[in-house]
Amino acid sequence: MRIHFSVRHLKLTEAIKDYVLDKIATMDRLDQQAIGAHVVLYRDQTHGSKPFRVQVHVAVPGNDLHAEVRAGDLYEAIDLVHEKLETQFRRHKTKLRSKRVKATQKVMRTIRGR
Repeated sequence: MRIHFSVRHLKLTEAIKDYVLDKIATMDRLDQQAIGAHVVLYRDQTHGSKPFRVQVHVAVPGNDLHAEVRAGDLYEAIDLVHEKLETQFRRHKTKLRSKRVKATQKVMRTIRGR
């Protein structure tokens, strides 16, 4: 999976980049069909107690997945957005599986009906 980084008002260090890559790699393990991800890291001083914002857009077949989180610490925001995306991946995978099961059941009913 390709991962593209964008940074706003923040310096992208190797430690931050490695941390994000580690988190995204676990999502790639959940869904092998993920095409790419766009990670945007923000630092906004006007939000007081929660100056860090992380947005992640993951391209998958069908509807893309998107998550956004604000937090007081950048690493905390990355962890929270990772949790949101894991939930979305699981829902996406379950939805695809249930569609296949329903299609198979429909075919089986038509075969038995003959």
